[in-house]
Amino acid sequence: MGYRSNIYIKVEKKHKLDLLSLLHDTDLLDYVIQASEDDSYFSCEMPGLKWYESYPDVDKVNTYIDSLEDEAGLVAVGEDYDVQTWGLPYEVDLEHYVVIDNINLNINKTKSEEIQNFEAYKQANPELFI
Repeated sequence: MGYRSNIYIKVEKKHKLDLLSLLHDTDLLDYVIQASEDDSYFSCEMPGLKWYESYPDVDKVNTYIDSLEDEAGLVAVGEDYDVQTWGLPYEVDLEHYVVIDNINLNINKTKSEEIQNFEAYKQANPELFI
């Protein structure tokens, strides 16, 4: 078992091949379920991973993203909606890419209410989820 997170990565397009190569070398490429690009950026999503910094492959990816500073970002959204970031995700507009998993978390509601709201949202919008 263990704690799992959904991983979102976005890099300037000039770093796309380096990122894909790194994900391949660390055996993480197989976990990418969605990838997209536009004129400026490449982004990908890997759901349900154990994203522990103590894992060498995870550390390599985190270190790489941090090294790109304002040209990349990585957001890990945990099972309990805990959010961790590497690089500068807001500089590459990663925040709106992650909004589906971090939907309207209201601190006045209990965690179970928020999870129910999220599940209802998923059911009402199945096209947004794979």
